Amino acid sequence: MLLKRLLLTSQGMHYQAAERALLLLNSEAVQKMVKGNMAKAYPIIVQGLLNGSQQQHWNQTVTTITYQVIRSYMEMNRDQFEKLTIAAQ
Repeated sequence: MLLKRLLLTSQGMHYQAAERALLLLNSEAVQKMVKGNMAKAYPIIVQGLLNGSQQQHWNQTVTTITYQVIRSYMEMNRDQFEKLTIAAQ
């Protein structure tokens, strides 16, 4: 539930809230939580980030951070990331 709320906030129009949500998603604590529950948490995060990246935010900083967060989750598990990317298309 927390991850879904962070993803929803990261895609919101309020740039400060979106930026903070993305920074939380990129934090060591959240990434550790995702690694601990890869089967459920990782697909939620990756699919949410990919959906959010398709609609560019009006604030360029938020868009840039979104791609940085996507990159960090891609590096976490490249094989699963590729599978999820293909499934999202």
